[in-house]
Amino acid sequence: MGDGEQAMQPRTRRLSSVNPAALDAIARLADESAEVRARTATHLATATQPMDPPTAHYVLDRLVRGCASSREHARPSFALALAALVRQHCVGFSPVEVIATVEKHFASTLRNGATSTKDRREAALAVLTISAGLAADEPTERLLCTDDLAVRLVRLLRLASSAEATGVSKPKSWGLHDAVVEVLERALGDEPWAMAVVEELDRWATARSAFPDGLSVSLAVDQNRGRAPDLTSARLIDPLAYGLDDGHPRPTVEPAPASWRSTILAAKGSLAPVWNETVRPLLLSSRSREKQLVAIALLPLAAQVASCEQDLESIMDESMRQAIKVQLRAIQSSKRRSADH
Repeated sequence: MGDGEQAMQPRTRRLSSVNPAALDAIARLADESAEVRARTATHLATATQPMDPPTAHYVLDRLVRGCASSREHARPSFALALAALVRQHCVGFSPVEVIATVEKHFASTLRNGATSTKDRREAALAVLTISAGLAADEPTERLLCTDDLAVRLVRLLRLASSAEATGVSKPKSWGLHDAVVEVLERALGDEPWAMAVVEELDRWATARSAFPDGLSVSLAVDQNRGRAPDLTSARLIDPLAYGLDDGHPRPTVEPAPASWRSTILAAKGSLAPVWNETVRPLLLSSRSREKQLVAIALLPLAAQVASCEQDLESIMDESMRQAIKVQLRAIQSSKRRSADH
C-alpha cells in the first residue's frame, strides 16, 4: 500500500462514520445554483433530529471552514446554516464549540504576518461572519453566556480587524473595521461589560490606537462604563487615510467612518466644541471634496445630538453651507455630463 493510500485511510474512516445525508448537504452548500444553496441551508437550519457525535463534529468543522470558502458565492450559505444551528438547542452546536473551532482554523492565519493577504482577509471575513451569527438581536437570545467566551470572541474580532492593515502602511478601507466594531457591540450587548472583557478591550484600544477600530473600541468602552470620553482631535483618524487604494481615492467615502460617528454620538452635551475642534478644521476646511462629504454625512447625526441653539449654529455655519453648495454643484455637473453622453 502506497503512502498516499495510507494517508487517505484515517480520513476515509472518519467520513464513513458521518451521516451520508450530512455529507450531501455540505456539498450542496457550495453548489453553483443559488436556489440549491438556499434550499440546503434552510433544510439544515430547520433540522429537528439531533446529530450523532461524528456527524455533528464534521458538520461544525465544515460549516466553519466554509465561511472562508474560496468560492465566494458559497460563504453566505455556510454562514446561514451555522448561525441557525447555533440557536437550535436540540440539534445545534454550543457557542463554546463554535468559537473553539474558529480559533482552531483561523487564529494562526490571522496572527501570521507572513500569510498571504488573500488568506488573511478570507479568514477575517469568516471570523466576522461567524461572530455576527453569535451576536444576538435580543438580550434574551444572548449566546455569550460566560466572560471567558466573550473575551475569546473579542480576541478573534481584534485579530480580524488587524488583518486589514498587514503588509501596507495604511489599511485599504475602513469597511472591515466598522463591521468588526458593529458586530462586537451587538455581541456584547448593552449591559455593563465584565471587567475581564473591558480589560481585553482596553488592550485592543491601546494596541490599535493609530487605527479607526482602536478609537471606536475605546469610545464603546467609555460609553458602556459611563466614563467621560476623550474627544480630542488628535485621536481622530484622517478619513481619507482609510479610503485610499494604491494612492487613488475611492469614488466615495460615504458614510462617515465609525470612529467619527462614535465621536459625534459621544459629544452629546458638548457638541459645539467637539464640532469646532474636529469636524470644521479637519474636514470642512479641507479642499478635499471627499473629506467635505464625510462632514456632510455626519450632519444628520450631529442634528440628533444637538441639545441647544448654539449646537445647531455650530454645525450649520457658513463653512457647512458652502460645502453643501459645492457638493450640489458637483452632482448637477455630473448629471449634465451623463445626459450629454
